[in-house]
Amino acid sequence: MAIPVVAAAAAAAAAAVTLDDKFQNLDDEAVYTRVKAEAANDKALNFVVEFNLHEAFIAFNLTSDDFEQLATRKRKDDTVRWINIWSPSMQKPVVERIGAQYGFSKRLLAIMTAPALSFIKQQANTTQVSPQGSDVEKGSLSDGLGLPPPGQTQAQVLEELQIYQLVKETVNYTSIDQGKNFLCIGANWLHTRPQSRATEHSPSLLPPRHWSWLALSSDSVVVSFHETPSSEHPEDEEWSMAELVNTRANITSVLCQLSKHGAEDFERRLLSLKPVRQAMPPSDLDSNTACEGSSNLFYYLFEDYSSALPVLRTSKRELGRLYFNLTAQRDSQATARLSRSATVLAKLSVFFLPITFMTSYFSVEIPDLVEHYTPKMYWVCFAVIAGISFISLFFFSRMIEILSDVLEAWAHTAVRSTRRFVGLRVQDDRDEH
Repeated sequence: MAIPVVAAAAAAAAAAVTLDDKFQNLDDEAVYTRVKAEAANDKALNFVVEFNLHEAFIAFNLTSDDFEQLATRKRKDDTVRWINIWSPSMQKPVVERIGAQYGFSKRLLAIMTAPALSFIKQQANTTQVSPQGSDVEKGSLSDGLGLPPPGQTQAQVLEELQIYQLVKETVNYTSIDQGKNFLCIGANWLHTRPQSRATEHSPSLLPPRHWSWLALSSDSVVVSFHETPSSEHPEDEEWSMAELVNTRANITSVLCQLSKHGAEDFERRLLSLKPVRQAMPPSDLDSNTACEGSSNLFYYLFEDYSSALPVLRTSKRELGRLYFNLTAQRDSQATARLSRSATVLAKLSVFFLPITFMTSYFSVEIPDLVEHYTPKMYWVCFAVIAGISFISLFFFSRMIEILSDVLEAWAHTAVRSTRRFVGLRVQDDRDEH
């Protein structure tokens, strides 16, 4: 009987923890340290921050019941609330609770809670292999997908989700949803690709990216949803963890700077400096401090120069290489034209050299020969010598090419034989590659 009593006591203690007890002071150094640890934790679910110019409180890993209480929780007029959800497809009740509060459309909720592309492909393969292997009454038709709508088969649902996920992976694809109480923008955000130790996998040509939604509500609440990006090397846990940290870098930067300790850490980091809380005006009756603070937070979640910097560096490096290659190609083309011109001039000089000698011979005034020279004899000699010169140009040019190749092979063989005779190591041609 002791075990049920202990379990009941533990349940009562858990029930005694209210939502207010879960909020901790973000300006506390221990809480700030936990914030940085939670950002690198792949098991983290969500967090909620409420802050103004003077104080900031944060709660981690809230349940759907906590979010139901959060909807009716009173805030000060100058307080901004930020709700962040990691992997919304794994927290469907939480997403639906937030969507019901702000009036998200059914389409937007279905997209947010849709499984990842890798899971869709796995389900599609499973459906093709064993279409009869699921029990509808037990609800095990597809884990996470639920039952298909009336008039649609499971294959059609999987196909529609797969098409949407493929479209969403397009680099420049964005989605905008607007309701009475919210504005939601979805887009691909860039992040830095970690260095991989696996040499057999070549990195993708497209920059690494992950899909996120940012929503701004009418009651000064900012909601961010971040899908878990598909890892390029899922077998490498260290690489996947580094990619997770890079994916959450901007969110972590904004979150840390909501604390006084984070503001000091990021004071000299120009690209990552995002003083959302510090820029809030003092609370008074004439200014809407919460509205301005939520707008700044929404803007700084968009602005992520530090993640785009590696892409810009890569583009600059590739453009530099392209310019160098174009310059080298232009120089090589100019050199080739110059070489062709020099070759043509050399051939013309070789062609006219025998004719020049012949003309000089006919111009010599020898008494016994000048009397026998006729114009017909000159032009016959001109035609014969010009023809022989023209044929010799092609013959000797081809013969020189053949002789150069033969002489080069003989020289290479002689050098190898000499090195072998002397006792030096002979380098094989295959060693050069």
